[in-house]
Amino acid sequence: MLRLRGMLIFCVVSLVALYALQCSTQQSEGSVVEESNGDGTKEETSDSGPAGTEVLVETIKLTPRTMSSYILLSSTVETESMVDVYSKIPGNVTELHVEEGRRVDKDELLVLLDDKELSLAEERAEVAYRQKESELKRVQESFDNNIISEVEYDNAKFTLLEAEVIWKQAKQNLSYTRVTAPIAGVISERFVKNGDRILNSTKLFQIVDTSDKIIRVFIPEKEINAVRVGQEAVIITEFLDKKKFQGAIKRISPVVDPSSGTFKVTIGITDPRNLMRIGMFVSLRIITSIHENITAVPKDAIVYESGLPFVYAVRNNTAYKVLLKAGVSDELYVEAVSGISENEEIIIVGQSGLKDNTKVKVMSGNSFVK
Repeated sequence: MLRLRGMLIFCVVSLVALYALQCSTQQSEGSVVEESNGDGTKEETSDSGPAGTEVLVETIKLTPRTMSSYILLSSTVETESMVDVYSKIPGNVTELHVEEGRRVDKDELLVLLDDKELSLAEERAEVAYRQKESELKRVQESFDNNIISEVEYDNAKFTLLEAEVIWKQAKQNLSYTRVTAPIAGVISERFVKNGDRILNSTKLFQIVDTSDKIIRVFIPEKEINAVRVGQEAVIITEFLDKKKFQGAIKRISPVVDPSSGTFKVTIGITDPRNLMRIGMFVSLRIITSIHENITAVPKDAIVYESGLPFVYAVRNNTAYKVLLKAGVSDELYVEAVSGISENEEIIIVGQSGLKDNTKVKVMSGNSFVK
């Protein structure tokens, strides 16, 4: 009995060992291995590698383009003509004829001052003048008849001239009660109201000529040979949906500020629809040169490594990392001085993290056109 039990145990152990050996052999020769995902689950992976090693990318084909080099600056919109309006005489405001935002012509009435006293003064001066005028006529007759001397006759003429000057001054003072616009433009600010007592030093209005807008910028002296009168400029403002306005250099200061190392340039703006507002913040580019038929790369295609710009060119379904020597640039493109040639196909989607000499599969192709 003991011998039979020993034989049974030996048979069971042998079967277990044989089964374990078979499982081990299948695992080593098979194509599936279980790997832990770290969360308690297991994932089957193939030890024969992925079905394909190509990376999906999107490319464009470069074509010649015209670009401009420029000096990038920022400033605010001003006007060539902006004046503060004052009264030439003190007085009380009786009529206010304009409000802020109103467009006025040159010499248009803005304010009326109380003119009662000055009107009376003008009338008295006129009466005095008429009186001296009559006296001169009598003196003239006496002089013609040799009744009075020439000295008395000359004194009468000078007295009349003096009365005439006093009358003209009185009329001029009376005219000052009508405050008029010194220039044509728009009332940007009103500082007075009906009934106010004003002095000669009281500012009444500010008028701006919105038809002659300018921008003043200060350019580093190293660019002094790059700018000239009449040179084109492009003005952009974020507050008008990045609409572009044309401009040109009107004046260049001949003096360099030694404290800042800059010189002043005044740029005139072309704004026929009067969309820009005085004081509006803008950015501008002074065009210094135009580059035609150059190879330009979209900025979206560039990747940076250690601060250096690279692009990936596709040649025979392989991506090659190329160091880009950049030239002029604008918002969207960079000139490729070397490294990339015309009609080159470069990657614009999928280049991030890509390695040099990687097999790629192009999803779709576009054309980089002017």
